Amino acid sequence: MGTRLRLFTLSDQAVTFLLAWNEFLFAVVLIESWENRVLTMAIYSLMAEFVTDWNTMMAFSILASLRPVIAFIFLQIMVQGMTAGALTS
Repeated sequence: MGTRLRLFTLSDQAVTFLLAWNEFLFAVVLIESWENRVLTMAIYSLMAEFVTDWNTMMAFSILASLRPVIAFIFLQIMVQGMTAGALTS
């Protein structure tokens, strides 16, 4: 059973990565105005041909990843609270 779960998790991660990458490319190609761009596109725009501001890029990357991490932690706590009384011993 562990092998099936591991394979399912790996395939799910691959599909999720591909969907996110395609969405990023779609946004880069089609959105032209700077007012409509999202944070990941702003991080991508920090890369230049010869100079890349790595400190700013990493700071923005951390800020961009905080929101999903906080949402994940909140959802874990919420699910634990909802299922706390479901099991009886």
